[in-house]
Amino acid sequence: KGESSVCFGGRLAAGQLWPNSVSTTVMTLLPGIYYFNYILPRALPAGMEVLGTFIGMTQSILAVVILISFALASFVNPGIVPRNETIPKELINGNMDVRGLPGHRFLRINGITVKQKFCGTCLILRPPRSKHCSFC
Repeated sequence: KGESSVCFGGRLAAGQLWPNSVSTTVMTLLPGIYYFNYILPRALPAGMEVLGTFIGMTQSILAVVILISFALASFVNPGIVPRNETIPKELINGNMDVRGLPGHRFLRINGITVKQKFCGTCLILRPPRSKHCSFC
């Protein structure tokens, strides 16, 4: 099925391209370190600490927010819906379309009727308002 490495009970997931995340982190950190060590101190008045100024504090906070946001976007499990091998038995006896696949199902969620479509590629009823595979 999938080739993601899942850790901490499914809280973290790293896909096949985890080296891209590592290289992106390095390519983000290197210019940031250069900026904080060489560029920013020259822009401040002589004798001022980088973290002692408004500009230094603001940029330090932004750097931390950027790194945390990237880590969350890269490694938090996006909630991948696994594919089925066959059509679920409870859907076979229902209304079938011309391709022999189950038709739409209508759900009532918080008083609103939502159409739940069947994905012929993944052989699942798609979660409402989702595009879970390249064919949907």
